[in-house]
Amino acid sequence: FKRLRIPDLPGTPTFGEVCDDWVLEFVRVIFGSYNPETKKRMLREFFLLVPKKNGKSAISAGIIVTAAIMNERPQAELYLIAPTQKIAGIAFKTAKGIIALDDQLQKLFKVQTHQKQITHLTTEAVIMILSADGDVVTGSKGCYILVDETHVLGSKHKAPDVFIELRGGLKSRPEGFFLQITTQSKDRPTGQFEKELTTARAVRDGEIKLP
Repeated sequence: FKRLRIPDLPGTPTFGEVCDDWVLEFVRVIFGSYNPETKKRMLREFFLLVPKKNGKSAISAGIIVTAAIMNERPQAELYLIAPTQKIAGIAFKTAKGIIALDDQLQKLFKVQTHQKQITHLTTEAVIMILSADGDVVTGSKGCYILVDETHVLGSKHKAPDVFIELRGGLKSRPEGFFLQITTQSKDRPTGQFEKELTTARAVRDGEIKLP
């Protein structure tokens, strides 16, 4: 993750050069919670609430590319779910740019622009950049799932069903993770977003124990 370059910053610095310590600690916990002997991830879910203009979308793209590099499951599916078609396009452009700026990654990945997909040529794992505008997760087989802006997806009436689908697909993939990175909603949190936020705060405060 620290080696990857950020395509939309002047000079295309690496994440390692420009990210604050909290970002690197967050990434370290996500990938450090995987046990390579048992092939299980000891921490399955992560929730990051962060102010706007912290490079959230670039961080999301960097994490999903890192997950594709480190993944061992053949034909794994990695989802980056953005709140709108426009933001999905930005996320794909960022992931594509990260790969284009690294000679080794150019040989490792095939970018399919028209499908907003990126395929790992060795494992055949596929990064799919999806939009919450559509019916994104029917029959989810996602192994690594990153939801960008939960407060937008969580406000949709289908959100509870979508989250059940996403989590259900992870049950048979013990190495996978479900990661939410979101800013706060402008209005009082409601619906699925309020539920996810309340749970995350309860875990943080030690009121409930979840991995």
